[in-house]
Amino acid sequence: MSNESGGSAVRDGLPFGVTEAADIAPPGERFGSPSGNDRVVVAHMGRAPSVAERANPEVRAVARKRYWLLNASHTLVDVYPIFFVSLIVLLTNRLDLAAWQVATVFALTPIFSGALQPFFAILTDRRDTRICGPLGMFLGAVCISSIGFAQNFWQLIALQIVGVIGTGMYHPIAAALAGQVGTRAIARGRGWALAIFFTFGMLGQAMGAQMAPTIATRYGLESLALLAIPGVIAAVGLHVLLRHVPHRHENHRDLHASIGDAESRKRWRAVLTICAANCLLYTVNIGVFAMLSVWAKSQHPTSTDAATKLHGTLVAFATVGMGLAGLFASRVIRPGKEKWPIVALCVVGALLASSFGFVGDFGVRVGAGTFWAFWPAYAWAAITAVGFFATMPVSIALGQRLLPGRTGLVSSLLMGVGWAFSASAPFIAPLFLGGVSLRDAYMLPKWRIDMGFVGFAALAILAAALYLTIDRKVVERAATE
Repeated sequence: MSNESGGSAVRDGLPFGVTEAADIAPPGERFGSPSGNDRVVVAHMGRAPSVAERANPEVRAVARKRYWLLNASHTLVDVYPIFFVSLIVLLTNRLDLAAWQVATVFALTPIFSGALQPFFAILTDRRDTRICGPLGMFLGAVCISSIGFAQNFWQLIALQIVGVIGTGMYHPIAAALAGQVGTRAIARGRGWALAIFFTFGMLGQAMGAQMAPTIATRYGLESLALLAIPGVIAAVGLHVLLRHVPHRHENHRDLHASIGDAESRKRWRAVLTICAANCLLYTVNIGVFAMLSVWAKSQHPTSTDAATKLHGTLVAFATVGMGLAGLFASRVIRPGKEKWPIVALCVVGALLASSFGFVGDFGVRVGAGTFWAFWPAYAWAAITAVGFFATMPVSIALGQRLLPGRTGLVSSLLMGVGWAFSASAPFIAPLFLGGVSLRDAYMLPKWRIDMGFVGFAALAILAAALYLTIDRKVVERAATE
């Protein structure tokens, strides 16, 4: 006998529909030892956890431990993929990369990190397994930390492909677990739980963007291999502590059955529209990061190390801004009211992104040769993230509520597919730069470099237009799920 997800009807010695009481049982329904240390079970009868269950101190204590472990692992796993962006100037010089090879390095991370995420999400949902989380952590840590040993472009991209497949594999199941466990761990619900989860990921990106250039320029690219050690340890810890934790609503089958065909089609249409909008916003994300490398190189045209460090710092500030923007949006945007605030954030973010070059160049002119020269650029890079990331945790939480039985798949569509599509950014950029490649664009006049930022800002406006087409009533109906 098989269950809906393709797994065995009996799992870990328990009949299907029965899970650990530490996850769901309210006081008075537990049985076993008074201390609660024994493995005890309770049938959840296809229902979601009640308010009393969420208030149970034992339930919340276990959930909090799991939730903060997930957050910490997200910080660590996101340290690694940003290496390819923050080290691109150094890698270009070391391996003598051609223009098409630079564009390929930018493109491969989102392609292989994102395109396979739906496959891993479907596997996760059908087999009711969490193995993709620790396995992805292991692959990403080992392969990406080894890029200093690459002797040529082909060895570099081999390590890149396997490594970012791993980090991409981690994300759908981790996001589904964060949304599900976070509803018990913290008081503000799924959207806030996911915002905190993604903020920890942004912290990892910021750390990676700063650490990688510093370590590589000071000790050599080969020394990055030491960073694999914490990733391997974390992979083992994830497998031991989270392999039996459910990642979907306990009553997801009942919720799925209660949604009629017409409503189901409307919800799928909304999710796919959000997916298309997120594809554009992730492209803005990668495009802005690529343009930051061009701008940094234009400030230090004769010093690879100085340009690498400046670019890494800009990416770090932008990444911190992404995390703060996600927290802000999740705090102020209420479930069921997401449509218009998201549209407004896209428009405001587009205005900020389009003016980065002007603000950065103004700071350099005013503070030339001083400590403050690049601070306007750092600050603007941080707030520009409002346009391409503030919407992400909000939209993913919305998608998980729209399709409660497909939280892993939804997470992969709204993250992974977007990342894969954003691989187009390095190839779109020359269109905005008058046909000049990213490698050589630093030699362009300032106004032409600014056009690269303006072009990607226009994609954020298109994303806002897509959000305008979503049925507001469908969003409101899913607000409590």
